[in-house]
Amino acid sequence: MKRKLMVGAIAAALLVAGGLVGVSYGQGGGITEPQVIELTLDVCGDSCRLFELQDPVHGRSGNALIALSKDPLFDVDGNEVGFQSEHCTTSEGHGVGTPWVCTYVLKLRAGPHTDPGSVVTTGIYTFGPSTFAVIGGTGAYENVRGSARMIVVDQGEALTLNLIP
Repeated sequence: MKRKLMVGAIAAALLVAGGLVGVSYGQGGGITEPQVIELTLDVCGDSCRLFELQDPVHGRSGNALIALSKDPLFDVDGNEVGFQSEHCTTSEGHGVGTPWVCTYVLKLRAGPHTDPGSVVTTGIYTFGPSTFAVIGGTGAYENVRGSARMIVVDQGEALTLNLIP
């Protein structure tokens, strides 16, 4: 009887372990080689709203910039491939304070130069050429890292993602 129970327990353990390996393997994702993705966008366009924060104790003011709509993203061929949402904060006021610290979430669809998933970046926005850290992603960009460079061009901004698996 003990032997039958032992064989049954081992068989059940192997079955469960095999099922977990299959599930974890099936959910794996992310890029396998470094990628460079070039995008353009109209940061904030008409969608940004600026909220003034007040500090009643110390009398200092600051700003919080929150984008309330989705800024469309375009690839190098002009195809709309997703959108970007952003959140920036600063305590700049009267020429002093902290810089603009921004976090961007890029939600990408399948396109000629993109795969479905999201990329998250964060860093200091300088109203000129700015470099951000890529801190993660989902879908095709799961566990991605690297950098993002944003520069002002024509009517918007160009964003180059340098992604590392």
